[in-house]
This record gives sequence, structure tokens and C-alpha cells, in this order.
Amino acid sequence: MVGTPTHGWVIGTGSITLLDGSSLRIAAVGSCTLAGINRENHGCPPHILGEKSPEDIHAGRDRQLERAVAALLEQPSHPPR
Repeated sequence: MVGTPTHGWVIGTGSITLLDGSSLRIAAVGSCTLAGINRENHGCPPHILGEKSPEDIHAGRDRQLERAVAALLEQPSHPPR
């Protein structure tokens, strides 16, 4: 994975409308690793860091894509099967 760490916002919520028209959001679904560790507030780090700055976006440059392509080109090639 190439990019930036995720934020760890994994709780799914549902919303109900109250009689006065306001609404209430309630946590409904969470996410855990296969080992049972709660992922809320514990983002996933990328294998290769590739950040995008506002200047890159303005210039039309995608550093994440560049890092991903560079990583693929560094891997040894394998003959087709």
C-alpha cells in the first residue's frame, strides 16, 4: 500500500429522527483486526509513504502514483508462466 496512514475512523453509525425533527447518531458497527484488536483511532500505516501536498495537487503531480510505480519497477521481473 502506498499513501499516507489512515485516520482510524472505522465506526459505522446509524441515524434516527426524533419527534422534534432533530436526529440522533448511534454507533452501530466497528472494525477489528483478525487478532481482535479494535481499529478505531488506530490507523493503518502504508507500506510505502507517499504524501500529496496542496502544491502537488495544484501542479497536477501525483507523488503517491510516482512512488507506487517506482516500487513496482524496483521489483525483480519474473518470466511469464
